Amino acid sequence: MRKRELSVSAIACQVGFSSASAFSVAFGRSVGMSPARYAREAAEEFEGATV
Repeated sequence: MRKRELSVSAIACQVGFSSASAFSVAFGRSVGMSPARYAREAAEEFEGATV
């Protein structure tokens, strides 16, 4: 999710969900935010990271 290389639908399929919406609901319950918000926040965090 952090690199945004795959769509939510593709990730849902890879982890065994039959639909992106079912994955999004389960992800939200587990992580506390939508997959889109998680990816956006992770990207912002990555951009702000120093090496």
